[in-house]
Amino acid sequence: MISKSIQLITSIIFIGVGIIAGTYAIYKVTNYGIGNLETAKWSIKVKANETELDTNTQSNIISLSNITWFNELGNVADGKIAPGSYTTFNIEIDATGTETDVDYKVEIGDLSSLPSFTISPGNNNVPKEGTIYFSETNSMKLVIPITIIWNGNINDDNSKNIKDLSFKNQTLDIPIIVTTSQKLP
Repeated sequence: MISKSIQLITSIIFIGVGIIAGTYAIYKVTNYGIGNLETAKWSIKVKANETELDTNTQSNIISLSNITWFNELGNVADGKIAPGSYTTFNIEIDATGTETDVDYKVEIGDLSSLPSFTISPGNNNVPKEGTIYFSETNSMKLVIPITIIWNGNINDDNSKNIKDLSFKNQTLDIPIIVTTSQKLP
């Protein structure tokens, strides 16, 4: 009898707890999602004198012998330079397809081992720099002319002439550095 009473009391307690719990129940739903973002495209091509430069190497060779050199001191063989020679060629930065503003810097590396050259822009390590602004409709190409002058004239002193002579029959390397990066605020 006691066991039936305990069963009855236990049943009443469970029913009461169920009624009370059902009275205080709430609706609850948890939803999850993933934000989907597309990153901006980055596509930079650099050409120097119509030669596309490989961005994965620092040893691109830009041939300057196939452009016209002028010389104020007289004629020089095609594709050769001598004191008094000068020329201009173009660096082209093509950011077409890039979906951000692009900062650029064109600079000339160390010229201390070369004859007396004047190069612009960028001589004396003063770079040409600026921004190519993003545009969906306009070209994102920029052409920067580079002028190279081998300083020399008929009135040069003997020490300059001796230094210039030390470069005869050589291939001279002029380090040109083009850096591009996303414009930051």
